[in-house]
Amino acid sequence: MTSVASSSNCLQYSLRNVVHRVPQVEEVFGVEDSVESFKRLSASKDRPSLRLSCTIPSWSPSPVHCLDLHDLQDLRNRSIIFLHDLLRSLRASGVQATYRLIPSNMDLVTISATSSDSYRPAIDDNLIATVQMGDVGKTLLAETENGPVIVIT
Repeated sequence: MTSVASSSNCLQYSLRNVVHRVPQVEEVFGVEDSVESFKRLSASKDRPSLRLSCTIPSWSPSPVHCLDLHDLQDLRNRSIIFLHDLLRSLRASGVQATYRLIPSNMDLVTISATSSDSYRPAIDDNLIATVQMGDVGKTLLAETENGPVIVIT
């Protein structure tokens, strides 16, 4: 099942000055590298299913990673392909997974597990700040307090 959040649920993201530990971030070279983290989350929560929230850039006020709309479109294409491959791998390993697309104003994509009643993904400010200083075209996996988060730049 796929759902797209309405514009009233659009993620307007801005960095706040919050002091948290910086999550450990590692580069992911394939979907298989990230499946284990989501399977562990599913097992630890004792639930056979996961709901993934995927922020999709619809525009970006600052051109840190995206210079124009072609860059945004390329990022959206890569992220949707990655998301579908992730879902296919999770389902093949016995985890029932669904996702929700959430428009955002970030110039990157995040994929995280959320509860079924939550409309906002739990994204750590320090994680976003760390990733925005990095290179373009990477897929990163971070283990946060709320579970694994995939960031695509």
